[in-house]
Formats: sequence, structure tokens, C-alpha cells
Amino acid sequence: GQKLKQVFIETGVRTDLLRKIWNLADMDKDGNLDEDEFTVAMHLIDEVRNKKLHDLPDKLPGDWIPPSKRMLMVSQQ
Repeated sequence: GQKLKQVFIETGVRTDLLRKIWNLADMDKDGNLDEDEFTVAMHLIDEVRNKKLHDLPDKLPGDWIPPSKRMLMVSQQ
């Protein structure tokens, strides 16, 4: 988590949004981001930076969840 913190801060996205992005991307809720979760986080950061995403969702839409995480997300519902 600490290694990625600086990368995220350097994106220029507000800290409160970065926190929400991290929470959305950390699908297994272990406090760390694996490769798929990092990819989701960077996608969300890009969407926010490019003003394509004005409000972050409370939960990820199904088509934003990588195949490797879909069963995990189904079991959390």
C-alpha cells in the first residue's frame, strides 16, 4: 500500500477520491492491490483525471470487475 501511495498522489487526484478509488479497487479487502486491482484503480484515476467520470460509484459495475475477481464479488453480495 505504501509503495503505491506516492504513485497515486502524483496523479493529482484529490486525496478523498483516491481513498474511495482504493476502496473500490481493493476487491478482496486485504489493504493491498494486486495487478488486477491496480489496473482497476488506475482506470478509475484516469477517468477522474480526464473528467469522464464525475461521481465515483458506491460499488463497481459488473463490467469493471476483472474476470479474476468476479466470483469474489458475487460472494460478497
